[in-house]
Amino acid sequence: MVCLLFWDEVNVKSKTSFIFIIIFIMATGAVCAESPREQIKQMVEQLQKTPSDDALREQVIHLARETKPKPTIPHEALQLENAGLALFKKAKTQHDFQAAVHEYEQALRLAPWVASLYFGLGEAYEKLGDATVGELGMGAQDRQSCNSETQKNEWRRFDGYKRAGKNFKYYLLAVETADAEVAAMIERRIAE
Repeated sequence: MVCLLFWDEVNVKSKTSFIFIIIFIMATGAVCAESPREQIKQMVEQLQKTPSDDALREQVIHLARETKPKPTIPHEALQLENAGLALFKKAKTQHDFQAAVHEYEQALRLAPWVASLYFGLGEAYEKLGDATVGELGMGAQDRQSCNSETQKNEWRRFDGYKRAGKNFKYYLLAVETADAEVAAMIERRIAE
């Protein structure tokens, strides 16, 4: 009752200011109280725009590990992972391994917190190894028909081992638990 009497005595300008302050506090609180799942979703969208942002990738992985229950893996990411695994198992040429890399990378665009995707991508990069960019072209192209940019890049080195090591590091960051033996094996692969 006393509050109502006080409210009647406050002038209209003060009431309007008070209401705006309450709305601002509520809006600010809502932003701060954003759920971890919503944060992950927004960070994944941002990572899709800037896939080379390693710091953002690590933030997504850390936030996903801390979120309970764990974020669900999108169905499309699981399909891409299965396709990458199937391609990897059948691969015999660098083009085959490059196709597996592509599937894993597409899956990671959708679910960059999933450890198994980093491991599969790391293995595919290891198989690509040290090649020239020209050897990794997705179609057989006569040298005469190559444009000048392709010819310039043909001798630039593609370091699959370096990329593999980077993905194995993300695997160790994202994996829930890795026994000491597995972690040591992966650390050796990173060092090689």
